Amino acid sequence: IEADKSTDKSFDKLLITIQATNPSTSKVRIPLIRKFSRIAAIIMLPILSVGITYYFMKDSVKIDNQIQLVECIVPNGETRTITLPDSSVVKVNSGSVLIYPSQFTNSRDIFLNGEAYFIVTKDESAPFIVKTTDMDIEVLGTVFNVNAYTDSEKTSTTLESGKVSVKIKNTNHDHIILNPDECVTYNRSTGLFEKIPIKVENVIAWTEGNMAIQSMTINEVMKFVERKY
Repeated sequence: IEADKSTDKSFDKLLITIQATNPSTSKVRIPLIRKFSRIAAIIMLPILSVGITYYFMKDSVKIDNQIQLVECIVPNGETRTITLPDSSVVKVNSGSVLIYPSQFTNSRDIFLNGEAYFIVTKDESAPFIVKTTDMDIEVLGTVFNVNAYTDSEKTSTTLESGKVSVKIKNTNHDHIILNPDECVTYNRSTGLFEKIPIKVENVIAWTEGNMAIQSMTINEVMKFVERKY
């Protein structure tokens, strides 16, 4: 939608108000701030991927140093489907970083910042573990969704089929077992978590290119829309 004259006038008034509050602010600085913001948004994901790799790998001893790590970086406005070395399929949502070894050994450790939908190939000899900032989700063979953006207050795991064991980090709670159509949500601001029944089709609507907004704050809605577009 093109801005009309009234929009331009309103914006000019806003600039005048800003300048009146802060005399050092000029009209020239506003576009520069916008340009720097866009540049920062573009480079944030690669930088974040490096940081998350270090954060997770410094405490992980399960992956051989000789095995190469693969980084899947998905910018805002895109989704990507990848096949892991064990033939498991992962749909990675926009604004996400997925890190995994180029080949699996005794365990299948995946590192996620963002959201992804997992269809895991069953292998009882090698547990499949998704590691996020707040949770470790362990499965053998199942279908589930993990939402773990570091810029969001909440991290959640939703189970579509099979069974998963969720360990919430930095707490004394035992592993939480999820059955199909259940979700566990952890709020990192309050330190509280809850396990609730849920409509899985709403949670995984993004995998079909749809947007399901339910029980979100306005800030959560805006972040959700920003990643999509």
